[in-house]
Amino acid sequence: MNDSSQSYHETLTRFWLANARAFLVADPAGARDAALRHFGQDRLFSVAARLGVVEPDLMRFPWDIGEHAAPAPQL
Repeated sequence: MNDSSQSYHETLTRFWLANARAFLVADPAGARDAALRHFGQDRLFSVAARLGVVEPDLMRFPWDIGEHAAPAPQL
């Protein structure tokens, strides 16, 4: 339920989106080619990657710390 005292909050949503955007612009992780540090071009631009999620073949994601790690954030 969304009403004047609970649930969705427009100002906080916009703050966190702007905060994330500012962080990514200032950080190499936000570079346009950042995905290519993790995926080879053939894998990243494959049909499988376009239609579903594929694992990186070059380097693990920073949040991936092994088989018992928490699930990666949904991108």
